[in-house]
Amino acid sequence: MHTKHSATCHETTAPFLSGNIEDRAIRPATPDDCPGLVRLFRRTYGDTSHPCLDDGFIRAGIEDGSHRWFVLDTPEGIGACACLARHAWNRSREACFGVVLPELRHLGIVTRLARHCLDCMPQDPAELGYFSMRHPVALHAMRKLIDSVLVGHDGGPNTVDGVREYHMTAVHPPAAGRFIHVTPAQRAMLHWDFLRDAVYAPLGLAIRPGPYPEDCLVGTEHEQETDGFRYTFDARIGALTLGGYTGAAPKENGLADDLERFLATHGKADYVCARILADKHQLTRRMLAMGFAITAYLPAWYWREGARFDALMLVRRRFDDSPQANGFEEEIATMDQAFAQLAARLV
Repeated sequence: MHTKHSATCHETTAPFLSGNIEDRAIRPATPDDCPGLVRLFRRTYGDTSHPCLDDGFIRAGIEDGSHRWFVLDTPEGIGACACLARHAWNRSREACFGVVLPELRHLGIVTRLARHCLDCMPQDPAELGYFSMRHPVALHAMRKLIDSVLVGHDGGPNTVDGVREYHMTAVHPPAAGRFIHVTPAQRAMLHWDFLRDAVYAPLGLAIRPGPYPEDCLVGTEHEQETDGFRYTFDARIGALTLGGYTGAAPKENGLADDLERFLATHGKADYVCARILADKHQLTRRMLAMGFAITAYLPAWYWREGARFDALMLVRRRFDDSPQANGFEEEIATMDQAFAQLAARLV
């Protein structure tokens, strides 16, 4: 992936040459760092639903190679970290899980961590690169290195210090070369200014309409399966994320009927999230009628047989508290307005 600045993927791990935190090396993490990473997240996030309070979650990602962590050491332990996650199911890489202790902020550490993540992304023209963040500082740091286009948010299911907050998604332009990218052929998409001007243009994507796979729900949340739906459920925050459909309904409306019945049996879910291919307008309309809202447009999100296809994130929320935006208030308001306009076109 071409970036605005370059750095080696393996920065030296030699002993610190000075007492300045700016001079301390960022190094790859090992399984031995898992307890230190858990302590960092607990100290920074407090009472949180973040998965990185689980030593086993961090350890599994390091050991199977799906998560590549980078850490910065201080005399008191790990003071900052970031992760590059590989998602094989849709051939993507995600820069995520960035944390810096409050006393170490404004020292350029976030940018250094972002550079390490970017420099370790392979130059694979078929892969999609993206970035998940909860604070504008992280986005500004990433944009010093590579163009990053905000495409939506998650609806705010997760908590920090017991308060729900949004996480944003930003997509990077395609890596060296060009992957094959297909635009939904429906008029509502082809004439949607936000898609053309705020998503495709800054990413260098052209409008090239074409047929989409028959798949509807896409994802990897497969921990449980009930009534033809694969999903995960986090009881701590009442969050259910759909990852796939294995039922017998051949058409979108049939799937929507199954989904309505499925959700009726999962009344404890205060938050339901699904990613569906962007051409599935009948299913989208039905989900909007069920109380879902579009919270993200995910360009080139789904990989299938050598081509990439767009997806929508739809979220249904039933919690009273409004998630914290942490400085992204204007961006969230602008995107939600654009998504509401798309929803009006579809219904």
